[in-house]
Amino acid sequence: MSMELIANLAYLVAAVLFIFGLKMLGHPDTARRGNFLSALGMLIAVVAGLTVEGIVSFEYIIGGMLVGSIIGALAARLVAMTSMPEMVALFNGSGGSASLLVGWGTLYSGDISTFTAFTVVLAILIGGITCTGSIIAYAKLSESLGPFPFPSAAKPFPGQRIVNSILLIAMLASGIQFCMNPSVDSQWLYAVLGLALILGVMAVIPIGGADMPVVISLLNSYSGIAACAAGFAINNNILIVLEVFTKIFPVWSKGFAMSAPRGVKLCEILLVGWFRLQLSSKGSWGEFNRSIITRSCFSRRRFGSRGSRDQAK
Repeated sequence: MSMELIANLAYLVAAVLFIFGLKMLGHPDTARRGNFLSALGMLIAVVAGLTVEGIVSFEYIIGGMLVGSIIGALAARLVAMTSMPEMVALFNGSGGSASLLVGWGTLYSGDISTFTAFTVVLAILIGGITCTGSIIAYAKLSESLGPFPFPSAAKPFPGQRIVNSILLIAMLASGIQFCMNPSVDSQWLYAVLGLALILGVMAVIPIGGADMPVVISLLNSYSGIAACAAGFAINNNILIVLEVFTKIFPVWSKGFAMSAPRGVKLCEILLVGWFRLQLSSKGSWGEFNRSIITRSCFSRRRFGSRGSRDQAK
């Protein structure tokens, strides 16, 4: 049995585990088990992908697993439940950075086609926006950026819509120029990277802290789109399929669901940095967080009582 066949079978098992994991995440009683199955599926997919391509040896895979396990265990034990959105924001930034680096690393494999160059630009562009946007979202939620205080209120400034539009147009133009002549040392590649990092900051700055959970949900979806583009760049089908199923569609629907109780349309939050929109949401992040916790407790009691009735039957 060839390694490629074993890898495809491992991808199939990983996809099945992801599907069952996502199904279990919909109920509080099975959410932890679903999270474990999804993590196991991701582990199988990563190990299979790295092994079949001969990218790194098993020593590096085991070392990465140990480092990641230590970081995950510390985060699970030390981070309070009310600080989970901040941690999710940092995880989104890490995912965007990883997709950016994967797309960038694809350029070192030799001559690439125009389509591959396009996917590389998408991975770098969306990954860069996700990275810096997630950092600003974290700073707004925690009201600090390292040792420095960071206001959670919206911070628009005169001419911001014009600046954001210029950044977006310049970034798209630089991406087109890079796709026409892709190379590792292209100046247009660095232009796309720099403009994407700046645009991530500029897109999140004008949004208030109370709407950050919705922004984090959208950034989570952006990291999925960036990873999907990276999957096209490295020709990895399982990465494309899993990101579509686990991040892009579910997280977008979650963004709509989270924005509805705030009385805010999702497009208003997305476009506030480009158009003259007045967000209809009121209140602070703390008020929104308390309402979410109250709603979660009510949902837990409702599901728990339903489960007790089912067991009694």
